[in-house]
Amino acid sequence: MGMAAVAPRKTATTFGSRFRNLNQHRQNKAMSLLDINWTEEQAAALLDRLGLEGGIPDWEPGYLEKLRNWCSAHDEDWTTIDGQLEFVAHELCHTYERIGAALKKSRTVDQAKDAVEPYVKVIQASIISRGPRLPR
Repeated sequence: MGMAAVAPRKTATTFGSRFRNLNQHRQNKAMSLLDINWTEEQAAALLDRLGLEGGIPDWEPGYLEKLRNWCSAHDEDWTTIDGQLEFVAHELCHTYERIGAALKKSRTVDQAKDAVEPYVKVIQASIISRGPRLPR
């Protein structure tokens, strides 16, 4: 008895090339975003706009405190991409539902980037006014 062929999953070309270039850890986190029913395009846009690379994100100080507190209460490490994305997913599903809903409706990476832009402005508000943070 032969095995049935499985059709490859269709992906957007721009996402596919970007996704292949992410390190393995970020790929795994993008896949976990897909587990909460976001498309590959939505996950790619979120990862790109947040610019998370691990360590302390360059966010507004009040948001860093919210991140630390949320991660502490949910047994996550706030300095990891895992913890940061879990926090963001929670925020977009529970605090910023309209932004999360707009993200869910987006079909392309560019639409998804536009959808999450208001959230990015909130968490990175002080970066624009004070300039980039100097290394510690």
